[in-house]
Amino acid sequence: MENKSLYDRLTKLVNATFGTTGPGATYKSGQKVNILVKTDNLVEVKYVSLVTFTSDKNLDSLMHKFRNEGYSLIEATFKKIIKEFEKENKGKTLSFTLNTNTATENVEYAHYNIYNSTRRAFYKLSCLAEIKEKNG
Repeated sequence: MENKSLYDRLTKLVNATFGTTGPGATYKSGQKVNILVKTDNLVEVKYVSLVTFTSDKNLDSLMHKFRNEGYSLIEATFKKIIKEFEKENKGKTLSFTLNTNTATENVEYAHYNIYNSTRRAFYKLSCLAEIKEKNG
């Protein structure tokens, strides 16, 4: 770890869940983003969303939409973190670079009833992002 000071400031800042239960959250219900600081220049981002669909074929066609929603909420979370970081560390800023090559996604069924065509599941997206601190 090269920059322990940055690591400590990041862990204090992102030691929270950004989603519908957080203060000042403006995200849609049923979505959240967790961030885990791995090192002073790497974070793991986990996005979870409650999704509804009618069949497995319908789920396959919606996966692209769910992925895009996840990436957009992750980017919004990064912007929120950058704004908070700049407020607490005058003259410094952060940049996040999302590594989509490390992305993994899966679907975990929450409700499945053979008599009802509506199915609910948790869509989960996880990936790594690189952090760089810059002097503003």
